[in-house]
Amino acid sequence: MSQLDPAAIVEGLFGAPADQQRPITVHAVTFDGVQHTQPSVLQAIAQPVLAATTPERLLAGTQAACARIQGLGIARDLQLRYDAARDADGHYVPDGVVVAFDVAEAPRYAAKSGTEIGNQDSNLNTAVTTRNAFGYAEQIDFNYSYGVPLNKGAAYNVHVRYPIAADPRNQLHVDVQKSARSRQTTASHDLALLTASVKQRQDRPDGRVETRGVAAALRHITQLAPSACWDIRRQAGYDVKAALTHSVEHDRRNDPMLPTGGHYWRVDQELAATTRATGAANGHYRAESTFLQTFLLHRGWVSEPASHHGRSCCNDGPLGGHSRLTPLLGLLLPFRSAVATHYDDRFHLGGPLSLRGFRVGGVGPQSGRDVLGGNAFWAAGLSLITPLPGLPPDAVLRGHVFANAGACTARARDLLATAPSCAVGYGLLCRFSVLRLELNYVVPLVHRASEQRHPGLQFGIGIQFL
Repeated sequence: MSQLDPAAIVEGLFGAPADQQRPITVHAVTFDGVQHTQPSVLQAIAQPVLAATTPERLLAGTQAACARIQGLGIARDLQLRYDAARDADGHYVPDGVVVAFDVAEAPRYAAKSGTEIGNQDSNLNTAVTTRNAFGYAEQIDFNYSYGVPLNKGAAYNVHVRYPIAADPRNQLHVDVQKSARSRQTTASHDLALLTASVKQRQDRPDGRVETRGVAAALRHITQLAPSACWDIRRQAGYDVKAALTHSVEHDRRNDPMLPTGGHYWRVDQELAATTRATGAANGHYRAESTFLQTFLLHRGWVSEPASHHGRSCCNDGPLGGHSRLTPLLGLLLPFRSAVATHYDDRFHLGGPLSLRGFRVGGVGPQSGRDVLGGNAFWAAGLSLITPLPGLPPDAVLRGHVFANAGACTARARDLLATAPSCAVGYGLLCRFSVLRLELNYVVPLVHRASEQRHPGLQFGIGIQFL
């Protein structure tokens, strides 16, 4: 689609230069090549174009319409034409305009499957996606996996995305998921999980993204190991949870993987009620927040204080020295202190993706070899990233040194009085398009006797790193 200024539109249509505020009338908006999209969706797309009364507003309206079509994902190719309007006899209508969108609709169905085979187990994975199947620019994703041996079981996820009033910035998300997780190495049990949620996501004009919704979960703690501690044993069985959720985030980073400038913040809140099979009921308020700010240091280095929720990786932007400052805080406030909070509602700190130098969940309350998690935590980290000698500055393989600190406690009031666990180290990181790999040598400096350290080499793969 070519970019036109308002004066060029008038000259092309009427053959003479004119000012940008010349009165015009849009007589029709057509969508050529559209076969499966509902008229109500097309009408919402055409509305800002039909409302245009000057060339300047016409250009703004058509740009908004094109952005909406692309945001809805219903077109794989889009062209735009402006024509002079004609009456029933074929005569030109003074100052009349017809806008035509030539649309090549995107594929409506896609499917893929795969098999992973190893010495001990195997997995079958299937994914099916439908786009605009009912004509409302909706998208439905279905993922299914089945693992052998049988204790891995079957898992599936159904996700529906529906744009409200055909607006890609205001979407309804419906999600149903069944999964199973093994925690035998960290907490002596397995978890079977069935969840459902309905959320509304809105992209605000100021760049904020706000999500609010309701969620429900059926959780089953099962397959307890003989060595499971009492805290894990008394939570065994079924648990039902219902929650109201709300989150706000604002991302002004120039690169979400490894920013060289800008800031990011996010706040998540949850108000929930839980009921166990034993009849014990409780509720809680849960909140988690993070803030990230990037500062320039000098060329050749990249510094990134990160957090448990910070996203970090190498950088596609200008290379140079940067510092990122990120405080992170989480609070879980139960309504009934006499009833223990559920294991999956607590915060878990430690591991290669959060607090390096410790085992997964190894920072905070423990019982024997089982990690219990806490009702409050904070974490922060600082990383200095540099290109490696002999490699180009934009190579995906880099070196870094880092320092991490954080604390996790069973009671919120103990958080500030608890000495933080700290670790330092250095290593290699490798950036891919959607994830990051790290191989680090870590030295824990400060820790409590009950916490589970992981000194020496530590490998991590993921998207979010401390």
